[in-house]
Amino acid sequence: MKHAFGHFIRLLAPEESQASTGPSSYGSVGEAVAELERRERERTQPARDAKAAKAEEAEQPEAEEAEEYEEEASSPAPEEADADDEDVATEEEAEQEPEEQEPSLEDVEYEGKSYKLPPELKNALLRQADYTRKTQEVAQERSILQGQRQEVAQYAQQLAQTQAVLAQFASSFIGEPPPLELAQADIQAYTLQKAMYEQRVQQFQALQGQGQQLTQQQQAMHMQAMQEFQQRELQTLVEKMPELATNEGYQKFATKAVEVGSKYGFAPQEIASITDHRMILALRDLGNLQAETAKRKEIAGDVRKKLANVPPKVAKPGPATNQTGRTERAAQAKQRFMKSARDDRALRRWAAETADE
Repeated sequence: MKHAFGHFIRLLAPEESQASTGPSSYGSVGEAVAELERRERERTQPARDAKAAKAEEAEQPEAEEAEEYEEEASSPAPEEADADDEDVATEEEAEQEPEEQEPSLEDVEYEGKSYKLPPELKNALLRQADYTRKTQEVAQERSILQGQRQEVAQYAQQLAQTQAVLAQFASSFIGEPPPLELAQADIQAYTLQKAMYEQRVQQFQALQGQGQQLTQQQQAMHMQAMQEFQQRELQTLVEKMPELATNEGYQKFATKAVEVGSKYGFAPQEIASITDHRMILALRDLGNLQAETAKRKEIAGDVRKKLANVPPKVAKPGPATNQTGRTERAAQAKQRFMKSARDDRALRRWAAETADE
């Protein structure tokens, strides 16, 4: 057996077996097996190393491709990155976009009650209140004139009654002259009665003359007071309306005053008889207010035509919340305009508020 096993070793390692002296060079079979295994490992080691190198080279591109794939997966595409940047910028702009401040409200007192209104509505309400106040003043002055006419009529009626009373008193005080028949029967009695009658007539005429003189004095004093009052009123009126100092300005205002007064039932004679400067100023303000109201209606009509011809605005793409906010602000701007005076200033403000919507 030993001879056979030694021959097998020589077949596996002829070089070393030739250098050896035969099977007797190994101490035992175990040593021979260990030596055989060592030599086998040394012989096959280059092949294993080459195979491992090839496997490593084959695995390296796959690892690199895996790393590149992971990098591509982790890093966003340029278009997606740009889109993300735009979304972030849009969100930041939306966050930074200041919200439209609510219009400040102001306290307004009207007919004994307090209200909180925007400045535009406050001005409109004050103009309406001023218009109402001036109209009431004109109506009040008209009532005063009517009362004065009634007083004059009552005074004339009282004067007629007083004259009737005086005539009756004169008839009872003076009496009748003595008849001519008495002169034929008793000339002395007739002469005495006639003298007494004439004396009573003279006394009555003296009293009547004193009354007329007192009345004339009172009329003169009244006329002087009226002239002084009219002079003061005219001076005050010219100070507040300097245009009346010229004849042209006076005629122009007189024509306008008659036109305004006629709308409230005043006759031209009634307008001409006004002496209180406050009524003149009320007529002026009322005329200006009527002109302003007519102009405002004309502007409102033009604005309605312009609004009817305005094409609807195309909504810009963007977040739904921003579009909704713009629509609400546009509706609020239009609502504020419709509640305003609808003049040029209100139209410009509406156009500015809706320009960027």
